[in-house]
Amino acid sequence: SLRAVTDLESYGERTVYIDCDVIQADGGTRTAAITGAFIALVDLFRSAKGRGIVTEIPVRDYVAAVSAGIVRGELLLDLEYAEDSQADVDMNVVMTAGGLFIEVQGTAEKIPFSRVRLAELTDLAVRGIEELTIRLNALFSDLVDAAHQSGGDILKFGGDALLAAFDDTPSAPDGWTRALRSAHAMRHVAARHRRRLRTLALRLGLAHGPWREGVAGDTVGRREHFVWGQTVTRAIAAADASAGQVC
Repeated sequence: SLRAVTDLESYGERTVYIDCDVIQADGGTRTAAITGAFIALVDLFRSAKGRGIVTEIPVRDYVAAVSAGIVRGELLLDLEYAEDSQADVDMNVVMTAGGLFIEVQGTAEKIPFSRVRLAELTDLAVRGIEELTIRLNALFSDLVDAAHQSGGDILKFGGDALLAAFDDTPSAPDGWTRALRSAHAMRHVAARHRRRLRTLALRLGLAHGPWREGVAGDTVGRREHFVWGQTVTRAIAAADASAGQVC
């Protein structure tokens, strides 16, 4: 799906690995992974451009994916687990923002379906992807900008989460203050987008201290970027904390 919109010749003999960890699933995991992977890819190339590795971001169009299906005779978009497990027909659609199809995969789980139903499902998915592309582009662009404007670097995307670092060195002091400023800005971003994404929830976790990053794997096979350390662990625990809990 990502290769279809990426200029593979533009960044030389390099390989991009994107690993999608579905942290919390309630149906639609594959389509959510594709949409999230696209966001991670664009952020990677944005960072690479900033470091002079590439001159332009080699992504020609946006990509988003959504599921659609027929449950008890009713057409549904973005099926949750209870709907997906009972669906008569289950379909995954991957498209560009320009309205071009990358993948259309549909299965009759219980009974065959007609060409008319196929067209209806496809139209429903197209409308969903158009809306998803607009909303996700605006939301994640604003969240990433909130980090960058305070001097933060996006280290890693994980499912529906992002991890940012704010240097606290003599050349870049006040990292903790800038992280707090970024977190406050992200809260305002989420509040603004929640008017259209009613189920949107944002959790923020902050921690101060050293951390490490590295790449595991070999030069031929798969490699993965890791970020670790007690600081990272505390930040994640803080994001997952309940009201009144001290981490």
